[in-house]
Amino acid sequence: MVSTAPLKLIAVIDSKQMMLYDAQGVKITTNTPLKLSLDLEEHHHHREKRQSLYQNKSTPASLFEPHTSLKDIEHKEAARSVIKHLEKVTTADQAKYKELIIVAEPQMLGCVRQELKNGLKKMITKEIAKDLVQHSVDAVERAVFS
Repeated sequence: MVSTAPLKLIAVIDSKQMMLYDAQGVKITTNTPLKLSLDLEEHHHHREKRQSLYQNKSTPASLFEPHTSLKDIEHKEAARSVIKHLEKVTTADQAKYKELIIVAEPQMLGCVRQELKNGLKKMITKEIAKDLVQHSVDAVERAVFS
């Protein structure tokens, strides 16, 4: 008997890569997930330790200096890349996936939420704030469907 339950796309994300799983009902149907590396620009100029013009031993740091950390920038770029990949996967075969479940570390999940567009927002049925990229299929299944 063929099951006609709609497929769910599970995206397990961190700031460097994304794993995509197919699920039907409460069971992941793919044994090996699709592993995608996220396209990130290198920010070497931020990594250099520079002495600020405004910052010396006698004065505090200026309010006009940038306060965005390298990690925040990388999370935002990774989130944009995640959205681009998810849109590509869901628009390639629109009838295939009816639900989207996102599993990501909390900061990454927040960045992904900010970048989401209406089409993908409507598909999301569950968000889980955990870093499960390095975990097994069984661990992901337990976290998503428990």
